[in-house]
Amino acid sequence: MSLETMWTGWLSIELRNGPAVTNVDVNVRYELVLFYLGDRNIAVIDRERFRGWLVHPHHELRHDDIVLLQLLGEACISIDASTPYVLPKDAVQELVRLV
Repeated sequence: MSLETMWTGWLSIELRNGPAVTNVDVNVRYELVLFYLGDRNIAVIDRERFRGWLVHPHHELRHDDIVLLQLLGEACISIDASTPYVLPKDAVQELVRLV
């Protein structure tokens, strides 16, 4: 994929874990994907590595303050070793399409 055709920008993802709700903002850059919780940067991941996990989330991807994992067929994110939040299917599909 050439730089001219690569999408860059921001996505906001609402995460739920039972009654707990939080938002994670994702900044997709040409070579990196940055995750933010409020104004705090919680992870910086190589774009290719993140794309690989999105397509085949069969292993944990630990980076900085997050863990991306699959539980019961659902893509999830754990922040600061929290109980994992399920990534909404539409958000995962959007990330696969854009990243």
